[in-house]
Amino acid sequence: MSESPTQEIAKLRVRISNLSKVQQTTVLRQEECLTKWEDLIVELQKPHGSVDKGRVLRLRLAAFEALRDAFESQSREEHERSHIPESLGSLLLAVENCIQRQT
Repeated sequence: MSESPTQEIAKLRVRISNLSKVQQTTVLRQEECLTKWEDLIVELQKPHGSVDKGRVLRLRLAAFEALRDAFESQSREEHERSHIPESLGSLLLAVENCIQRQT
C-alpha cells in the first residue's frame, strides 16, 4: 500500500532539496574544471622557449581530474533528478487512493 499524500510530499521535498544541493556541487565542479583548463591554456600560450613542460604535465593532469569530477557530479545530479518523476507519480497515486477511499 502506498504512503499518505503528506508522507509523499515530505519525501518529494527531501528529494528536491537533495537535487538542489547536488546541482550546486555540479556548478562548483564545472567552474573548477574551467579554471584548471584555463591554467593549462595560459601555460601553453607562453612563448615557446618559456613553457615549463613539467608544469604542463601537472596542469594537464589536474585539468583531466577536474573534468572527471565534473562528470561524476553531473552523473549524481542526473540520478537525483530521476527520483523527482518517481516521487510525483507516488504522490499522485497516494492522492488518488485517498480520493477512492472517500467515495
